[in-house]
Amino acid sequence: MDLRQLKYLVRIVECGSFSAAARQLGMVQPSLSKQIALLESELHAQLLTRNARGVRLTPAGIRVLNHAQAMLRQERELLSAARELPSIPAGIVALGVLPSLAQSLGVPLVAHILKKWPQVQFQVVEAPTASILEGVHRGNLDLGLITADTPPADTRSIRLRAERFFFVSCSTENDSDISLAALAGQALALPVKGNAIRDQIDRSFNTIGHQAKVVAEFESVISLLVAASSGAISTIVPACALGIHGGLGAAHARRIVKPALSRTLWLCASSILPMSAAAAALFDEVPRVARARSAR
Repeated sequence: MDLRQLKYLVRIVECGSFSAAARQLGMVQPSLSKQIALLESELHAQLLTRNARGVRLTPAGIRVLNHAQAMLRQERELLSAARELPSIPAGIVALGVLPSLAQSLGVPLVAHILKKWPQVQFQVVEAPTASILEGVHRGNLDLGLITADTPPADTRSIRLRAERFFFVSCSTENDSDISLAALAGQALALPVKGNAIRDQIDRSFNTIGHQAKVVAEFESVISLLVAASSGAISTIVPACALGIHGGLGAAHARRIVKPALSRTLWLCASSILPMSAAAAALFDEVPRVARARSAR
């Protein structure tokens, strides 16, 4: 087995067929098929099945593809590290970001790094915390911006900050802080179940012996803010959401207290896999950017 065969496998999956991959690779199809057959023979597993529409990965093929993509990315990083100047980070950094953090922290971070180190390139993946951690452990992601109560296991992690949650509505009766118990009877739009924000909200209500009165569920934080701005419904969102997509419109935000509702932001990387020079530079730079953003 060599990296060339893994590249062939990845290209076949990307193209959807042997014939299309062979054309892109400048090979004849029988030669490409032979290389994949040799790879399958060495691994003692069938990786691909053919059908009228092209090819499909077998369960073993899915596992091998994940490892192949990580190995090929590490090859690119190795080549980049060999070429780059020691003092100037360069190369591709794969960054996983929670969707709720993408605009408030992910985009400013990318802009900051590209201005400081123009030779860095980003692959930004918006995904839930569990998916980001899986990508970090497998080597598909260099860094992850996530939320968790404690440092994620088997990672190098830096606590960035605690982030408060706010009650957002169009009501102008009171602008002061509001207790979580006072929100128990409010008709709320919240993220769908399984979303990290929703899980945090549900756990907080459970600790005071109440349940949130959920009348609508949305996939995105932006949709929650638009719903709250309509005046027909209220919502609960983390602080990072308050300034995105034009702000709150007609709605306004009140801090939630008694108990305070908050989540902890973490930067994480694999504790086992080596980091490229660019990823290592970002690992040191991200906390400074996060502190600067929280101070605003």
